[in-house]
Amino acid sequence: MRRGIVAIVAASFFSLATLDSLRTEDDVPKSAYPNDSLSDGLSRIEQIKRCATCHPKEYQNELIGPHWASYTKLMEHISYVQTSPHYTDEWREGVKNKLQACLSCHAGSNLYETVFSGLESEANPARFTEENYPKLFYPPPPREDEDSRITGVDCLTCHARNNKVITHAGFKPSGIKMEGQCDVVPSVFFSNDLNCVSCHNFTFKNTMKNVSNGLVAAHETNCLKCHQEYDESGKGTHYYYWKHDPPQKKRPHSMELFHCITVSLKQEEAAQYIIFHWQNNNAPHGYPDCAEYIIELALVASARDTIPLGIERINRKVDQGATMKAIFKSGEPPGIPGYCNYIDSEPLHREYRIENISDLNLFKVLVTLKVKSQYWAGDAEARLIGSRIFDLKN
Repeated sequence: MRRGIVAIVAASFFSLATLDSLRTEDDVPKSAYPNDSLSDGLSRIEQIKRCATCHPKEYQNELIGPHWASYTKLMEHISYVQTSPHYTDEWREGVKNKLQACLSCHAGSNLYETVFSGLESEANPARFTEENYPKLFYPPPPREDEDSRITGVDCLTCHARNNKVITHAGFKPSGIKMEGQCDVVPSVFFSNDLNCVSCHNFTFKNTMKNVSNGLVAAHETNCLKCHQEYDESGKGTHYYYWKHDPPQKKRPHSMELFHCITVSLKQEEAAQYIIFHWQNNNAPHGYPDCAEYIIELALVASARDTIPLGIERINRKVDQGATMKAIFKSGEPPGIPGYCNYIDSEPLHREYRIENISDLNLFKVLVTLKVKSQYWAGDAEARLIGSRIFDLKN
């Protein structure tokens, strides 16, 4: 069955795989990796600022987005878990031991100089396979220069190929002479969802599985269409929605997690039930990855008249248990098993029986959404996403 697809952003900060399942840079041969992209002897941050001279809006959006913050957020997390009481000793040890694997995506080498080498000039999408490009689904090696990692996933990571700039296939030169090292190469591969696959491997493969099974149409799965902000003219702004959106970035209503929720009232003879229903009807892939959504439900008639109904959880603890045993010596990560929210999952359906309330029409349902970056962290780590009032309907 085909479902309408709009966008959603996983609330975790690109927690794309369990630590033990990540491939490290040692799995990818390092032979002949170029290291002179667009440099002209400039530091990495100086090279990026040079990009900003012609692309100031894109640069400003990158500065407040998830890619630029990927390294700093990773290091903040590693530092934080060492002292937080809401994480286990096993996770603290795992984070330290797998740092190099994390850096592959959070501060990786330039993609088109490493794992995507040669793909920028490949015009036949049928050849975008591991058979033809064995490193396609690998993350790149981490950048060796620690000082260069501060920019996270930056302009060079996704656009640089030696002294060339890789961009979308529809690029047409303006005729204006471009100063500096800006030899632009339009690329069919760059315009494909596979351009994101190196670090977003699981999500991509899950999406393609759903396409193969007829659950979603291929043309509805474009990563940028869902995850990037667009201006009034329909041009992408180079800002990507994430859990730390600043106030000036208003994501479309259809991207909100509340879009997946319906609440209704059911009456059976003398019994009354509040029906809670959650269904992934807005993303072509499962979510979250390692994160957890906590959904708190309450009946409200006024600010002083609130009756808690229950708590629902959405996570992949059941799915990931076997993989995570390698990290958590106790056998499996802490946390409470929740609903696994794949596109082909049966909807989450709960019925709360209501007693001792004669007229439910006087009440509404308050739904409060929270998120934790990892489901095995304590609930004190949960961050408020927002709340919404739902009317009760028969």
